[in-house]
Amino acid sequence: MPAALFNSFVVETRALQIERGRVAEIAFDVVVKNGRARGTVTPRFNDLSVSVTRSGSKGILGGGGIPGGAARRIASFAAGGMLRANNPEGVARAPRIGTIGHLFTPDETLIAFLWSGVRDGLLLVVER
Repeated sequence: MPAALFNSFVVETRALQIERGRVAEIAFDVVVKNGRARGTVTPRFNDLSVSVTRSGSKGILGGGGIPGGAARRIASFAAGGMLRANNPEGVARAPRIGTIGHLFTPDETLIAFLWSGVRDGLLLVVER
């Protein structure tokens, strides 16, 4: 599936959006006990790239006009170097696995609790 379909979740996490890429599979194994989620998440994706968005950005990145646009393009280029474009990173390599370890807080909804744990594990794999 196109990775950009995850943008509604990504934008809530960071001031980024997925520009391109394909997600082949996301496998997760999670146990929730006593308000703590523990487990693993293994995403398989290729050709992932992101761009910095104005929405959610602060300072010059959140600004308009030529300076803000130029700053976002530079930041998008830098962000590309900080993420893993493929998982696994080669045909003969095993995919990276992210760990999930999230404690429920009273202000979280059930969906927010579940997403927070999976999101943190995914970020461990995607970020270099």
